Amino acid sequence: MNATVSMEHKNRRILNELILFAFNAAVWLALYLIFNDRLPGTIASHYNLQGEANGWMSKTGFWWMAAGLTVILPSVFHFLRLADKRNANNPAFGLVFELFRWGLALFLHGVMLSLILDNIGRSIPMNNVILGGFGLFWAIIGNRMGQVRSNPFLGFRTPWTLSDENNWKRTHRFGARLMFATGLAMFAAAWFVSQPLAIILLVVGVTGSSIISSYYSYVFYARSRKG
Repeated sequence: MNATVSMEHKNRRILNELILFAFNAAVWLALYLIFNDRLPGTIASHYNLQGEANGWMSKTGFWWMAAGLTVILPSVFHFLRLADKRNANNPAFGLVFELFRWGLALFLHGVMLSLILDNIGRSIPMNNVILGGFGLFWAIIGNRMGQVRSNPFLGFRTPWTLSDENNWKRTHRFGARLMFATGLAMFAAAWFVSQPLAIILLVVGVTGSSIISSYYSYVFYARSRKG
């Protein structure tokens, strides 16, 4: 029975990976076929705090970069998960993990499309798109972070969460609420405050969520030791 369930989960993971890879490759190919001939030979790929282009790369380099970020990177996480034997057949963790990979892929596709549109003459507020998109991604992942179980690469990995399953669960439930709130704040800031301030809020939101959750983990550990 366990062997049958394990095989079903394995087949489901393989199918999920094939679907995501095919989707990402299809989006990349569609963007290439639609926009390649319309793009200039040199593409703006980096923007300053005012949203002005201050870094460029070749069109060929851009397409290779887009393929690496949108097609290859999400699949890399699939193979990283194969090393996690504890959660290999955990359906709840699998759903969160797939949400993370799909969210990452959609965020990166959005960034690449915005870069393309900006380079063919459309007026795109690049910093707003990137900051707002990342805030939304952060909120979505935070909304499900409480379902993440101890694993080698995703979550608040402190000495106290890794040594105590209850500490891990409590810390991630707390961190999930914090991430969700800061993600929504980052999304709103991207559109309603100045870009330098929005970037500061993003850095503070990401680092603050991590530091405060890690501190919560330590406090929970210290209180547990006192009984």
